[in-house]
Amino acid sequence: MQKSEPRRNEFEIFQSIRPKLYRYAISILGNHADAEDALQEASLKVWRHIGQVAEVSSISSWLYQVVVNTCRDHLRRKKRFPLPIHTKTESAPSHDEYWVEFEAMVSHLSERQQEIIVLRFGLDFTFKEIADAISLPESTVKYQLVKAVENLRSIYLPGEEADCNEM
Repeated sequence: MQKSEPRRNEFEIFQSIRPKLYRYAISILGNHADAEDALQEASLKVWRHIGQVAEVSSISSWLYQVVVNTCRDHLRRKKRFPLPIHTKTESAPSHDEYWVEFEAMVSHLSERQQEIIVLRFGLDFTFKEIADAISLPESTVKYQLVKAVENLRSIYLPGEEADCNEM
C-alpha cells in the first residue's frame, strides 16, 4: 500500500500540469485532437512507469520528456508534420490567442530552438528543467536559447541588438 501512495501523488503532479502539457502537445502536433490523443497515451505511459523516476524534483521534467517523446512517436506513426499555423481552426478559445501568436512567431526557428523557446518563455521552465526535459546539457540549452532569440530579433526587430541578460 505504501508504494501506491507515492504513485498516486506523482500522478497528481501530472494532472496538475496537464494544461501546460496539453498546450505543449498542441505546439508540437498542430491540432487539438492529436494533442489530446498524445496526452492520453502519455498519461498511460506515466502511470505505468512513474516508479522509474529517481527524484521527486525531476518528475516535472520527466513528464515533459514523456509528452515530447509521445508526440514525436505520434508524428512518426502518422508520417506527417504539424499543420501550418494559418490552417488551424478559427474556433480556438480566446485565451489561446496569445499561444497561437507565440507559436506563429517561433515557427521560423529550428525544431530544437522552438522546443527551448516554448519551454523557457511559454511554460516558464528553468534552464535545468529544460535540459532535463530534452536531454541536453544546460550550457547547450543556454546557447540554443541565445541563438533562437537572435533569430527572432533578426526577423521581428531587424537592426536591434539582443540583450541576452534578460533570459
